[in-house]
Amino acid sequence: MTEINGSMIETLRGLRDYLAAGRAFFNRSDTIVHFRNWIDRDLAGHKYGAVIWDARTNWADLPKTRAARRAETGTVEHAVPVNVLFDGLMAAQADADFQAVINAYTVTIVTRDEDKAINRAFHNARRHMPPGWKIGDDPLARYRLAGINVEEIK
Repeated sequence: MTEINGSMIETLRGLRDYLAAGRAFFNRSDTIVHFRNWIDRDLAGHKYGAVIWDARTNWADLPKTRAARRAETGTVEHAVPVNVLFDGLMAAQADADFQAVINAYTVTIVTRDEDKAINRAFHNARRHMPPGWKIGDDPLARYRLAGINVEEIK
């Protein structure tokens, strides 16, 4: 579990308020794009020391599955889909809620085959977490259902 200082929680709180106000001007999809850009730039920088969406990303700083380390290639995969993180942020009230969103933000480099397996793990797995999952639960639940050995992610 990654503990982020209070200023990041305040930043997330401000982001939530900004995105909530923007919903009057943007549709849900556009609002989620703004959110994804922020988390993959700022939150990734705090958690991993790397900016995910930037072409200059040092992938060596990001966690990888064993297969992706062997293949020396892969794709960046959000363990918890961005729209699920977005819904968690929009529902957050207390500092603990914001910290749970931060902890749920997990990216991993996986192979294309692993990415396909994750997306086939259950119905609508590309955009959802397993039934009954909530922010604060294991962010690697989709990986486990896909048969990926999460203990080997480094």
